[in-house]
Amino acid sequence: MSRPTTESALGDGTLSAADAAKAKWWATKLQTKTVDRCLQLHGGYGYIAEYAIGRSYLDARIQTIYGGTTEIMKEIIGRDLAATTTERAER
Repeated sequence: MSRPTTESALGDGTLSAADAAKAKWWATKLQTKTVDRCLQLHGGYGYIAEYAIGRSYLDARIQTIYGGTTEIMKEIIGRDLAATTTERAER
């Protein structure tokens, strides 16, 4: 979802803040979910920074903060949904 949507919007120059927030939220959620599953597979080694899974876990956790927290992304998406709903109701 994130790559095709983002690339097409960037190519057209139509990437809105809400679309970017949706793509970031989806991508970070998928990354966190995937790394959490891998962490379960590797057990205690997942918490040791010397192993690739440990570094991946740290990277996944910080991605929810980089470029705006996930909660801020939800706020942006919510405002866009509210504006869209208001516009439709006024028609």
